[in-house]
Amino acid sequence: MLGSGIREVTYPSLPPGNYIFEVKAVNEDGLESAVIGSVQIHVNKPYWQQWWFYVLVGLSGALLVLAVSWQIIRSNNNKARIASELIASQLTAIRAQMNPHFMYNTLNSIQDLVLKSDVKNSNYYLSRFSSLMRKILEFSSLEKITVAEEMEMLGNYLELEKLRFGTEFSYELKISGINTERRWIPTLIIQPFVENAVKHGLLHKKGSKLLTVEFSSDQYATLVKITDNGVGRKRSDEIRKQSPLPHRSFATGAVQKRLELLNKGRNAKISYHLDDLYNDDQPAGTQITLRFSENAS
Repeated sequence: MLGSGIREVTYPSLPPGNYIFEVKAVNEDGLESAVIGSVQIHVNKPYWQQWWFYVLVGLSGALLVLAVSWQIIRSNNNKARIASELIASQLTAIRAQMNPHFMYNTLNSIQDLVLKSDVKNSNYYLSRFSSLMRKILEFSSLEKITVAEEMEMLGNYLELEKLRFGTEFSYELKISGINTERRWIPTLIIQPFVENAVKHGLLHKKGSKLLTVEFSSDQYATLVKITDNGVGRKRSDEIRKQSPLPHRSFATGAVQKRLELLNKGRNAKISYHLDDLYNDDQPAGTQITLRFSENAS
């Protein structure tokens, strides 16, 4: 019961939820009013209990881990002085590289989902992005990984590209006649070629975009075929020349350098070649075939 003249009441720590506040008057003689006044009250959750705050914290944490890990890798590479350590540090630095445009595009796409309150897909693609970053950092210190591990990482990457392109983009990861758990290939060497196929082959194609990555083998080597139904190399070069932005091709630059280092002093080599695909004399995409000799992996 409140005293005479009291016109307000304070509840400093009500938990979130719906409430009904009821009040009645009592005079000096103790007589109560016949009518009870009521007010419906809704207490919102604080912002730190909102779903978007959890997503933001998770995304910030993933970016922080990535930034710290990247600095650690760079610091370790700078300490390499002996010739053999120099080659190892160069390989590690190349492996750890990630296309910044891909990361920005992915984060922007996830941000759009957050703003649209699409909690399910926000969590799904944020998990994919975190897993991809974690695998890249984990594998950057390894010389080789299994085909199964490479395929898992490619699946995460291509799912994120699918978020960017939407329903027009599809991909297939195929296995033909190999044990993916027992077949080894150099770490993180496939994804740059896949990135190039997406960026230069499929990005400028209208309509259905299909990318296929097939792992197979012959008697002496593991084969990886990356096939796209994009605009083709000739049209891609024309588009590149018309662009005012500088062009940097990771697959033909840093990856070529890495292949030279991996092949140095080895009889069994790693090689690749490109084939232009045509349909009735019209460009129908590009196919890249990588060949990992048994002793090269």
